[in-house]
Amino acid sequence: MFLADKLSALDLPCVLVLTGSDARIADAVLANSRDADREVLSVDPLQSVSQSQIDEGLDYLSAMERNLAAIAKALGAEAESR
Repeated sequence: MFLADKLSALDLPCVLVLTGSDARIADAVLANSRDADREVLSVDPLQSVSQSQIDEGLDYLSAMERNLAAIAKALGAEAESR
């Protein structure tokens, strides 16, 4: 499997998926890689935001800060907290 081989060859620490998407492909990539203990992290494209998420405090900035933290973790860096 191309993606699993690439994940292993690059020794990537995780797989990124979009929030709300089906993670079966990410799970299959991990299952077929040399190290299935990697983490699946989500990034939120804000394509679909419900009223309940807004009521719970979701806004553009908070979503992008969570995305930054996930991407920083994927790159092996620490995101600065504000």
